[in-house]
Amino acid sequence: MNANRPLAAPKPPLSFLAGSRFMLGKNPLYLLLVLVPPALVAAPLGLSDGAVFALCCGAILPLAGLLGDATEQVCLQRASIRVGRMPRAQPRL
Repeated sequence: MNANRPLAAPKPPLSFLAGSRFMLGKNPLYLLLVLVPPALVAAPLGLSDGAVFALCCGAILPLAGLLGDATEQVCLQRASIRVGRMPRAQPRL
């Protein structure tokens, strides 16, 4: 690190919408989120079982990714020992 160079000021935290846009834009898997609404209405509209299954398979992938990212963020916010793993509840004896 250069001692003569001043430290940069910390960036302010992003708003909820700006943070969501940033997170959703960094992973191309999240583009499949557009399949969630059609997957929800496919069966009531009378689409075939195969089409409903295909839509649901495509829709669940980004949802699983979001759940993983959310779990990781909770761990980072809670300063857990290992990143990406929720701390287990240990019974106190």
